[in-house]
Amino acid sequence: APLRNFESWERSMRNFAGWIGDSVSGGSDLDFACEHKGHIIILESKPYFSGVKLPWGQHKMLNTFSKLPRVSVYLVGEGAGDTLHIMPYNASMRPEYRRPNAVWEAKWFIPTTKEGMREMLSEWWERTG
Repeated sequence: APLRNFESWERSMRNFAGWIGDSVSGGSDLDFACEHKGHIIILESKPYFSGVKLPWGQHKMLNTFSKLPRVSVYLVGEGAGDTLHIMPYNASMRPEYRRPNAVWEAKWFIPTTKEGMREMLSEWWERTG
């Protein structure tokens, strides 16, 4: 759902970064997570510019999740218009470290569309059922 009132959200408990402060480092959110019959799929989206960069701490979190059984993690690069670029996170693949980011080059991504992503999610749902 779209954020309707930024000021209200900013003062709310949901703005974790605003009130947790420096009690822990590397905190991050997830853009999409779904559980189905003991299986979990996680999607993290970032802008796509011939690849994707994300904070190193967030990469470490997603990489850790990707190693868990029954967990699928995808990095989704948002291209122009309806274009998406998806990459299944895999512990054997490594991004380039460009402080303070993990940088995934274009070669790791599969071009698709929003409809293609919906189909992929539907297939995951059926496969895990």
